[in-house]
Parts: sequence; structure tokens; C-alpha cells
Amino acid sequence: MNWGYAGSWTASLGWGDWPAWLACLAAVVALVISIRAQRDGPRSANAAEKSVAAAEASVEEARLSRLASERSATAAEETLADQRREAAERRAAEEKASRPRVDLRIEYSGGGMFLLFNQGAARAENIRAVGEYPAMRSWPAGLNWARTSRTRS
Repeated sequence: MNWGYAGSWTASLGWGDWPAWLACLAAVVALVISIRAQRDGPRSANAAEKSVAAAEASVEEARLSRLASERSATAAEETLADQRREAAERRAAEEKASRPRVDLRIEYSGGGMFLLFNQGAARAENIRAVGEYPAMRSWPAGLNWARTSRTRS
């Protein structure tokens, strides 16, 4: 280059210098990109680490949520089983309470005679004395109770 004769520095450039300038410009651009990449590298690594930590936390939260839902489902199943059992017991108790019952009454008739009356809604069959009472000692063996249509209110 002949700087002394040129009116401006751009006029002194020849065609042979363009590839050098273009290479220099490309090197500067590459330098800027590499500097930015070096600055962004640690930030990118930190972001990746944070992403991994967030993913691990999400997996742990999902696991805890699954365990909680399993416990909740188990508790719900147990509650339902308890409710069904209680309903069955209640139905059985109501059925037992609504069945007709025998209501036996013994009344003194006079002398050595006692009368046995059923005032309940059910028929009293196969009546047997459970214990031996002093009044029963004089009864004959194999005594059967007679059925009568006579009732007392």
C-alpha cells in the first residue's frame, strides 16, 4: 500500500487485500461468538443442573403423590367395607327385631295348677323346662304340653 499518495485509505485498497480483510472480519466474528459462548457455557450448565434438580424433585413429588393416593384409596376401600359390614349388621338386627317373638306368661290358676300362655306373635313349639323347680318334682315323666286354642289377653 502506498499511503502517501492515496487520498483516503479506502482508495488505497486493492483487490488483493479483500480476502485478507474478509478473513480478519470472520476471525473477529468468530472471536465474539466464542467469547459469548464461554460466558453462556456456565449459565447453560447451571440451567441444565437446575433442570435436572427440578426433574428429580418432580419425580419425588409424583412418587409421594402416588403413595398418598394409594393410602387414600386403601382408606376409602376400608371405609366402604366397614360401611357395608355395618349396613349388613344393621339389616340383620332390624330383621331379627321385626321377627315375631314368643312371649310366654305363667299364671297361677289355683291349687297346684299353673297355666302357660303365649302372648307373643310367634307360635311356641317344643317348650321344655330348663331347670328343675320344686313344683315340678311331682310331674309325671315325659309330660307333654297340650296345645290349646284358648288364649288370654
